[in-house]
Amino acid sequence: MLTVEVDRIGWTRGSMPMLRYMLEQPIPTPGTLGMQQRVAERATDRTQAELATLQRDLEQQAALAYVMLWRTQGELAVVDSQRGLVEDLTAAALARMATGADTHHDVIQSQVEVLALQNQTTQLKAEQAASVAMLNALRDQPSTHTMTASDPVELPASPEPLAELENEALRARPELRGMEAMIAEEHAMATLMRREGWPMFSVGAWYTQDLAMADSLGLMVSGTLPVFGASRQSALASASEARASAADADRQAMALMILADVRSAYARFGAANERVSLLHDVALERAQQALEQARSSYRTGMMPFASVVQDQRMLAELRMSLVGAEAERYVAYIALMRAVSRDLVRRETR
Repeated sequence: MLTVEVDRIGWTRGSMPMLRYMLEQPIPTPGTLGMQQRVAERATDRTQAELATLQRDLEQQAALAYVMLWRTQGELAVVDSQRGLVEDLTAAALARMATGADTHHDVIQSQVEVLALQNQTTQLKAEQAASVAMLNALRDQPSTHTMTASDPVELPASPEPLAELENEALRARPELRGMEAMIAEEHAMATLMRREGWPMFSVGAWYTQDLAMADSLGLMVSGTLPVFGASRQSALASASEARASAADADRQAMALMILADVRSAYARFGAANERVSLLHDVALERAQQALEQARSSYRTGMMPFASVVQDQRMLAELRMSLVGAEAERYVAYIALMRAVSRDLVRRETR
């Protein structure tokens, strides 16, 4: 601190003013500056961990919206294929009616099926538009920007061992790093509070320029006596230690929740893989064969139209279930990658 004093101005007639220049420097308590730096660094680490958490959450939201767009595209493709099958059945019913068979009810029912498919298409396109709007908002793109989703990510045939994924999650999750930084920050703050209760010293020097007398030079050493502030600083330190203990308990609870997230996503991914395999390799193939046989039997008049429609609906439901199972597999994989805080492999979109 630099001080300039002017004294004895107009004190008495004939008095000469005095000028004094003083420079004073407080001496920091040993370790205080280092503790202040440590507190600031740990606060920075905690903020960076919070930022990394927000980034991971944002990436997960974008990935989930992308999967929903991909799912609606797949469901629209199923509806389009079903429309083609209905048109084939309608053509078969008209051909039989031309030969004199009483199939006008079949033609009417086929038109009802077409209307149902059109209604389903309208609903799916609305969901597709909602997914695109969400993605545009997350990517800061204009609402009119269009997008087509390809396969979201490359899925492994099977995930890594569960124990390895759990260990990776405990090492990599930014939430845990943020809690650890908070604990270290509070411990450093407690140490700082105690040291700020120690006596503080200052050294100074002054030079006095007296226009009526000889100039003078002086040195000064001062110190504080923390008579009343020591208990307050001790209480503040105890409060910081209590917050550190609470943060440590929260960190342990968060670690358990992270392990639960990893195990849940791991189980969901395995179950979705099995469901996709069952639908794709067994159920869908059998339903397709049954429909082909039913359509052949209908053309020859050996099976009623309603039975063919029922088989066709069953095939459509299985195809929809397959798209849903594949989407669930992507969702589970995204959740698993988020649980271990790992980047997703992203492809170009248009």
